Amino acid sequence: MMPTILAALRKALNDDSALGTLLGGKRVYLGWLTEKMTIPCVTITENSERSTPRPCHASGRHRDNSSVVQIDIWIDRTDDEPPSTVEDVETIVSRIDELLFVTGVTNTRGWSRVSSSGPHQEDDLLHKALRYEFAYSVKD
Repeated sequence: MMPTILAALRKALNDDSALGTLLGGKRVYLGWLTEKMTIPCVTITENSERSTPRPCHASGRHRDNSSVVQIDIWIDRTDDEPPSTVEDVETIVSRIDELLFVTGVTNTRGWSRVSSSGPHQEDDLLHKALRYEFAYSVKD
């Protein structure tokens, strides 16, 4: 996946004031980075991608990519302050859905959720994994 697309997704989530309020700040991270993460947070990880050349690709050099990205929500269930419950996780999920389905992400289209897990407990954390498919075009 193009780094600019991942950066645009992270920026869209981090720049949303409602999501920031739910998480207690700009806490959206790229899952494969080694930066220190603060819980509660959201992580983004590439999952898979397909690329399809458009008709007349030889002359126009355009192709359409269809990608799947995993977005994980992490909260501390032992915290006295929200978010700390399953309901809080679902509120965060609803906000992410609204951002992707309604507002969108720069240079992408056709967002849909293709799978969802949990939320389930991992030690003191509640974790929910969401996978979204979307498309974008590139010129070779």
